Amino acid sequence: MINISPIPAQKLGNWKQIPIHESGEKLVALSHFADKMRLRIEPMYFRQGIFGAIPEIYVRESVFLKIEKALGIMPKNMELVIWDGWRPLATQQALFDVFKSRISTDMPNLSEEELLNRTSVYVSLPSSDPQKPSPHSTGGAVDLTVAYRGGDLLEMGTDYDDFSEKARTVFFELDNSVLTKSKIDWRENRRLLYAIMTEAGFTNYPEEWWHFDYGDQFWASISSSQHALYCNISPERNDSSDIF
Repeated sequence: MINISPIPAQKLGNWKQIPIHESGEKLVALSHFADKMRLRIEPMYFRQGIFGAIPEIYVRESVFLKIEKALGIMPKNMELVIWDGWRPLATQQALFDVFKSRISTDMPNLSEEELLNRTSVYVSLPSSDPQKPSPHSTGGAVDLTVAYRGGDLLEMGTDYDDFSEKARTVFFELDNSVLTKSKIDWRENRRLLYAIMTEAGFTNYPEEWWHFDYGDQFWASISSSQHALYCNISPERNDSSDIF
């Protein structure tokens, strides 16, 4: 099992400035493969009733292949639980507004600029600019975790979308308080997820243990690629769920 190393802040500092050379890859509907693979599809935002959210989870073709590779790496008694992939712009805006409101309530003294910056740490500012898309609108970002097959999720120390410092992937690597049995388990479980996904070719967004990328500007920034592969896309004209 590999330790998780902190990612330098400068790695992500100017991620929106990274150029995109669109690959032309289409989107894949993951529900078409759930019965054939160790995948559990749980479209979280659709279930929560977030505006614009859809019941399907889409990812780009190469992201699908890397998920398939991750399944080959992980223990056979486990499966991946997919919470989110491609998002409509309306859903991105709704999520941004929800979390901006939540942070404003928790931190009422923030200026508008500070509030926008803090919200953007956890939910990217919605953008229709093809050269500055939100990662989830490209089909290159996926939110997921590991579970025992047909059973419980591995405990990670926070819930999905817990936007506190404890959600940072390295939190339990750097925690200076007493390491209880639970904290050690949470650290090991995060290491397992991180090891599986990075070996499969993904990068991890360091503020969220559940968020992994391939081909988008987050991925390009962390992997030091000269350009990203994916801009905004729509499943209505790009679904390729029947090509595999």
